[in-house]
Order: sequence, then structure tokens, then C-alpha cells
Amino acid sequence: MGRPWETLDINVTGTVNLFEAIKSVRESDPDYAPVIVVACSSAQYGASMTPENVPISEETPMLPLHPYGVSKVAQDLLAFQYWHSDRLRGIRARIFNTTGPRKRDDVVSDFAQRIARIRREGGRLRVGNITAKRAILDVRDTIAALLTLAAAGEPGEAYNVCGDAAYRIEELIGLFEELTGLTLELDPDPALLRPTDEAIIFGDNRKLKSCGGWTQTVTIRDTLAAVLDYEERRLRNGG
Repeated sequence: MGRPWETLDINVTGTVNLFEAIKSVRESDPDYAPVIVVACSSAQYGASMTPENVPISEETPMLPLHPYGVSKVAQDLLAFQYWHSDRLRGIRARIFNTTGPRKRDDVVSDFAQRIARIRREGGRLRVGNITAKRAILDVRDTIAALLTLAAAGEPGEAYNVCGDAAYRIEELIGLFEELTGLTLELDPDPALLRPTDEAIIFGDNRKLKSCGGWTQTVTIRDTLAAVLDYEERRLRNGG
């Protein structure tokens, strides 16, 4: 978020380079027609992500609130443009909150790291806004969704890749307490509050479900357990 030039260069210029490379190959091989699943983001919806609008549909206006979201809008529209202008088979996967072992810098992995250390050393759990709501998808289900889109998605179309339900952050803390047997004391930290933090991030995934029969299979509890197990093993190994 704090490096807008690099963010825009990588996401926007990188996407153009990919599509232009495919066009270049097609000059010598007209039958070359790969499917390009572009990793877009729920951050594209930005200011449209209000409680009265959720779950957000693919038709909701994109009003990003930071350069990362803007860069993802650009990627999304580039995929649309290259399909309509050059018939390159880009599919726009608007990925919502996804987590799993080895993920970094999201609420699940941050909590799991802190709780693993609390379980070992004691202490309080630093938290930011625990009233916010997030739909969280396990990375295994996200990968399955992307493979489904590659096999059955319509070129030029956008699909929300999102979990079936949104959870309050404090509900996640409760699940971690159940998994560990701890009663966690919370330590509110103003440094963890973001001025553009959405009250809820939750997308309508019906379009994805109608494409190739995708369904969410991993429960939120199993996702948290897998991430916590990874972080505890990492801590034991000196990570």
C-alpha cells in the first residue's frame, strides 16, 4: 500500500506485458490461444463495499480506495479489453479474502502467529477493529475456483471468488480460543486500525458456482486450525 509506483508498475505494466507477449506468439502461431485467468481483487470494489450492498455482485461499481485497488481495476479492465479487441481469452477472477498456511499479512495469519507465541510465552492478543466482517476462503478452495474458471469460465467475464459467509473478526478470535483452549485477553492497538478499512468484505459467489459446479469445501474452523498448526510448527523450529 505504501509503494504506489511499484504496485502500479508490477500489476498494470506486468499485465500488459503478458497479453502483448501472447499477441506476439500468435503472430507466428495463429492457433496459440491460452486461457488467462487474471488474479483480480475484491479491493476493486472499495467504497461500494457497504453493508447495504453486500454480498457484492460483479455488476457493482468499482470504486477502489487505494493504489493497490486501482491497479487491480486496471488489470481487470485490461483483460476485458484484450478479449474484445484481440480475442485473447482473459477471465477476471475477483479474489476476496483468501488464507492458508504460509500466508502473511492477513487477519488469520497475524492472529495465528500471535496466538502461537501467547500459547508458548503468555501475553495478550493485539487487535485492531474486531467488529469488521470478512468472508474468508481457504486457499485450497481458491485454487479449485481458479482451476474451474480456467476450464469453464467465459472469456471476458468477471467472477467473484469468495467464501459463502462473512464472519466478524471477534468470531475468529472465539474459534481460535476453542482450538487452543485459551481465554485470550485482548490488547486494542490503534496502530492496527486502517482509515480505509471496510466494515465488511463479502462477495456474491453465485456466478462462480454456476460455472463448472464449484463449491466451498473447507470450513473456516479447519482453515484456522491449519494456519495455527503451521505457525506453531514454525515457532518450534525457530521461525
